[in-house]
Amino acid sequence: MAKFTDLSELDRIQYVKDGFVLILERLAKDPSKLKEYIKPAEKPKLILAAIEKPSETLFSAMSAEDKKALEERNKLAEENAKVINEKAEEEFKQKEATFKKVETIITGLQKKVGCLCGSCIDINITNSVIPTELEPLIDIARKEAEERQY
Repeated sequence: MAKFTDLSELDRIQYVKDGFVLILERLAKDPSKLKEYIKPAEKPKLILAAIEKPSETLFSAMSAEDKKALEERNKLAEENAKVINEKAEEEFKQKEATFKKVETIITGLQKKVGCLCGSCIDINITNSVIPTELEPLIDIARKEAEERQY
């Protein structure tokens, strides 16, 4: 038995390709299993700014410069929290859109014309350019191939 790394490059490519096709066939039969391979994006938790709020007596005893500096720090903290939240929200939307694209591709796979068993899938995806959204599935196929003995 040989390890994946001991195989020739063409054999390694073929085994990864075969694993990728098997994953696509499994997903074409049951698209709901996509969540087992690619985790759907989770809504990000929003960050709240840490605002300094001194007591009334302390605030009234502060100089105008100190009050202005406090307001600036609070404003800066709020802006930083807003930027972080917007970035997290954008990443969430991007991951969600990618997941939906993969889901659309998977649900669009057709059964092979002329197949008598009814379980053959027409996977013409491997004969053309593979959509970048399916790269996580290729990575999974590569990982599975590396774990096997040949």
